[in-house]
Amino acid sequence: MRTTFVFFLLLIILSFVGSQNYNGQFKGKDIAAQTDTAFSIKDFDGNSYQVVTIGEQKWISSNLATSHYRNGKLIPEAKTIREWKNFCREKQGCWCYYNYDSVIGAKYGKLYNWYAVVDSVNRIAPKGFEVPSDKDFSILFINDVSQLKSTQGWLQYVSKNSYGKKIKLDGNGTNKSGFNALPGGFLISNGTFRNMGSESYWWTTTEIFYPYAGSYSISSNSYSLYMHQSSQWMGYYVRCLEE
Repeated sequence: MRTTFVFFLLLIILSFVGSQNYNGQFKGKDIAAQTDTAFSIKDFDGNSYQVVTIGEQKWISSNLATSHYRNGKLIPEAKTIREWKNFCREKQGCWCYYNYDSVIGAKYGKLYNWYAVVDSVNRIAPKGFEVPSDKDFSILFINDVSQLKSTQGWLQYVSKNSYGKKIKLDGNGTNKSGFNALPGGFLISNGTFRNMGSESYWWTTTEIFYPYAGSYSISSNSYSLYMHQSSQWMGYYVRCLEE
């Protein structure tokens, strides 16, 4: 009798918290998000970020764009892949624009290496906020990832209909959550910029095992968030949530 009770209790718990399947894709319940229009924050550079409430979490609704830590210390810009690799070898935080193009950066934010994200002395997140851990991101369970994606900018993707015929589908989302994920691409540690228009990655503070850390991504054709183990030399975007 006790065994049966425990079994049904586990089923109830799992139905609420969502699940992680073997390819690292997270699925969970629909979350009705609310934008708090009276709530915005600024980083050291004066960049303003609207804050949205998703479930019980408060997230900034755009990628971080600061070139300074919270205390005013400069985060060095890498203007070439050689500079990027040198900063990473020294385990020093740095950032760059996608394709080293400030026009692109004005729309999508800055790409950071993992060392900038986890600098606990200087801290990259604006006051009162923090870079999410793997656990923080895993709470962001949403059945339909389109609720996290922006309503424009995502490329179409190819799928097959019930007859096996290839068709093109819209990669854009509804942004029901207000998270407004943009397809900003990312920087591979070998110096290649990839997948603008079809994918975006964000860092977590969680180190998996050296030299890998946790990250999450969304793509044009994904149905939910994907979890990854990424080289700490990669260039990803950063989102922050309230402490």
